[in-house]
Amino acid sequence: MRKNGKNAPPLNVSTDLLETAETGHLAMCREGEPYMVPLSFVYHEGRIFFHGSASGKKMDFINANPRICFVVDESELVPGPDPCKLHFNFRSTLANGTARVVDDIEGQVEALRLLAEKYSPGSGHLMDRQRAESYDNLAIIEMTVNEITSREEPVE
Repeated sequence: MRKNGKNAPPLNVSTDLLETAETGHLAMCREGEPYMVPLSFVYHEGRIFFHGSASGKKMDFINANPRICFVVDESELVPGPDPCKLHFNFRSTLANGTARVVDDIEGQVEALRLLAEKYSPGSGHLMDRQRAESYDNLAIIEMTVNEITSREEPVE
């Protein structure tokens, strides 16, 4: 993808950043009102999983409009002597898709294991059916990714 003369990174960078970023930003819209929230997540086989309270603003937005957008990015300031010529190295990945609440316990356990393994390697096995059922107000959301785009801006 090329926009305004900027080069997109190779295709594998799109999923690479989704697999390595610690946090992402979930963007939603309800009746013309936008809402964005940072959260922890895991990307697995074309899906993004995240969790949160089963009630609240995020769930209200998802229930009203399951079409969502998810963004991950990383950047580095490249300072210079002229403040008007500062530069940022960055890469970003934007995923569009559809959210659904994971209702089945097997799917919840799978998502919790993936999340645990990402943030605490070696601990995924601790997430089992009994533990998943013990969370009273937990919602697991699965985003099916329909489109991914990426941008990268290296130092020129």
